[in-house]
Amino acid sequence: MPVPLVKHEEIRRRFLARLNTGEWPPGGRLPGGRELARDAGCTPVTMERVLRDLVAEGFLRRVERVGTFVASREGWGTVGDSRPGRRQAGILAVFAEECLRAAEVELSRRGWGAVVRYAPVGDLAACLRAVEELAAQGVSGLIWSPLSTPDYRADNRRLAETILRTGLPAVAVDRYPEDVEVNSVVSDNVQGGYVLTRHLLELGHRRIGLVRHRYGSTPEDRHRGYLRALAEAGIAPDPGLVLSVPHEMPPVELVQRLRRWLLAARPTAAWSITGDPLGAAILAAAQAAGLRVPHDLSFATFDNAMAPVAVTRVIQPLAEIGRRAAVLLCDEMARPSAETRRIVLRCSFEKGDSCCRPNVPNDPVNHGQAETPAPTEPPR
Repeated sequence: MPVPLVKHEEIRRRFLARLNTGEWPPGGRLPGGRELARDAGCTPVTMERVLRDLVAEGFLRRVERVGTFVASREGWGTVGDSRPGRRQAGILAVFAEECLRAAEVELSRRGWGAVVRYAPVGDLAACLRAVEELAAQGVSGLIWSPLSTPDYRADNRRLAETILRTGLPAVAVDRYPEDVEVNSVVSDNVQGGYVLTRHLLELGHRRIGLVRHRYGSTPEDRHRGYLRALAEAGIAPDPGLVLSVPHEMPPVELVQRLRRWLLAARPTAAWSITGDPLGAAILAAAQAAGLRVPHDLSFATFDNAMAPVAVTRVIQPLAEIGRRAAVLLCDEMARPSAETRRIVLRCSFEKGDSCCRPNVPNDPVNHGQAETPAPTEPPR
């Protein structure tokens, strides 16, 4: 099966990550568009669209007949609809591109412009500055996302309290601060983790590995779903089957760490809380360890991972999260409420070819791939 091309939103996210880490410093000239496209695994047309977007948003600048350069950090993320008299909402974008675009579309449909500020992932100080700048610009409300930093509880409490002090109606998306009550729209991450684990249990796996990030509400909730499914099956959790890694671990080091874990823990199946980078790293680590997917290791993930087979996965409703966040924010801007609301949206499940029954020697029943019904979901 040919490997699908990487989508515009994913290319853009990776591009911003490279800018934020300083790999391409301000003032530096970028490689040509075709070279960038080849490096990113996309078409030149897709790369050109990404570059145009980033120029419009202040991250890059183009000099005719010379090239594309990284812009000064002071101008990063300064996009918005500046028509006179236009009502504006602020968006602090440290979340998925698909979610962001859906929020912008819904705000526009309801007569609101969007002022988007980007901040480096995990940079509390930059997020605090962005909130203050958006408030100073006179936005009427804010869509934001909590952070996944090593001290995420304290950092998100501080960020949420800063937002509350502005007096702006606000809605958190993708994650929620665990110690502060705020309006939020998130995926049902507990249920998603439960469904993936339950599916592998129904295939006959008992040594099910989980690969997660260390910090934030999302990995915690998906881990809770994993533990719930094991408990229902009467299986005691094995700490050695859960690998928790920091967000900032370099890709090569991550693959090496996962290879060592696969060989030491010996799971017959494993799932990751993200398709990229964790899911992609599991597949690379399995190959490095000489394990075949799915015959030696069944694999599943959230959202998607680049793989030579269709991946079993739980799919978040990212666009719907953005849309519902915009709807909730518009309601709050029109009629502020003292009551906080958490909207939890159900994920969908898609069975692929990356999972099969455990490959147990001398057991013809469990050897190779076998069909199984989609997992039964528990009562809500």
